[in-house]
Amino acid sequence: MTPNDERMTYDCFLSHNSKDKPAVRALAKRLADAGISVWLDEEQIRPGVPWQPQLEAGIRASRSVAVLVGSDGMGPWQDEEQQAVLVLAVRDRRPVIPVLLADAPSSPDLPLFLQNRTWVDLRADVGKGTAESFKRLLWGITGIKDGTPQQAVSQSRSRLGAARRQTLQQTLALLQEQYAAALQQSATIIDAVARVQAEQQVQQLKQRICDIERALKGQD
Repeated sequence: MTPNDERMTYDCFLSHNSKDKPAVRALAKRLADAGISVWLDEEQIRPGVPWQPQLEAGIRASRSVAVLVGSDGMGPWQDEEQQAVLVLAVRDRRPVIPVLLADAPSSPDLPLFLQNRTWVDLRADVGKGTAESFKRLLWGITGIKDGTPQQAVSQSRSRLGAARRQTLQQTLALLQEQYAAALQQSATIIDAVARVQAEQQVQQLKQRICDIERALKGQD
């Protein structure tokens, strides 16, 4: 099962210690080259506005989360991110992938609540000229084990696209029922204030229906 949030636009959210930024940037580029869309704070957080809500939105908009541990270990804000991530993981069965970066210490201090998840150790590829651990990371992100990275991403997005369309259609049917009921109810209200409120609800439902219809049309 995959998360079905209709606003989901990223394949992977990169949770990391800011001190490991160079290694994180390198991994983000490697993932992007493999066709993975990543959420990275310095690329997605708009300057001049509160960053916590943007961080939360980034987690919600991502199909998976990679918790990156490098030479400086876990960062203080990573703990906050992980708490939010694990709530989503339990609710939506969203993959949360602990990842040891290439420069991670030999015995990193890992949080207990991540130890029940299968780790990806990118240190294993260092000096060997291989990419087996990176392929495992792609598997964790896309859910596709075999094939090239590009094929895995393509198959994963095709599967997610079908699930997303089904969810949109179900949501549209529900909203249409609510719209019909709200429209009928508003016509029977005599009180002026209550009628205005009812008409506003009707317009809000109508707008949501239009938004989903446009989203469905965009998938055709």
